[in-house]
Amino acid sequence: LSLAQPTRPRHTFLQRCGNAPDPFPMKYLSEGDLAFAARASKSLEEFVEYKEHVVPLFKQETERRRVQAAERSIQKQQQGLMQEARLDQQRRMAVQNQGYSQRIIDARNSMNRVKLQGAGRMPRG
Repeated sequence: LSLAQPTRPRHTFLQRCGNAPDPFPMKYLSEGDLAFAARASKSLEEFVEYKEHVVPLFKQETERRRVQAAERSIQKQQQGLMQEARLDQQRRMAVQNQGYSQRIIDARNSMNRVKLQGAGRMPRG
C-alpha cells in the first residue's frame, strides 16, 4: 500500500473519532502510534485494534481494484482486437464486393453484346 498504508488507517481512524482534518497533515505520519492515538483522544490499544481490523480490508480493496483495472485493460485490448478484425472483414468484403460488381458489369456487357449480335442476325422473312 506504500504511502496509503500508514495514511489511510490513521485518516479513517480520525474520521471515526470525528477529528479528521482535511487534507490529512503529513506530520501525523511521522509520529508514533502512541502519540497519534493520544492526538485522537483514544488509547493505543484502540488504535492498534482498529489498524489490525482495517489494514487487511484496505489491502483486499486495493487488490480488488488492481484486478478490476487489469480486467478492464484486457477487455479494452480485446475490444481493440475485435474492432480491428471487424475493420479487416469490412475491407475484405469491400474488395470482394468490388470484384463481384465488376463481374456483374462484365456479364451485363457481355449479354448486351450477345443481344446486339443476335439482333443483327435475325432471320429475314
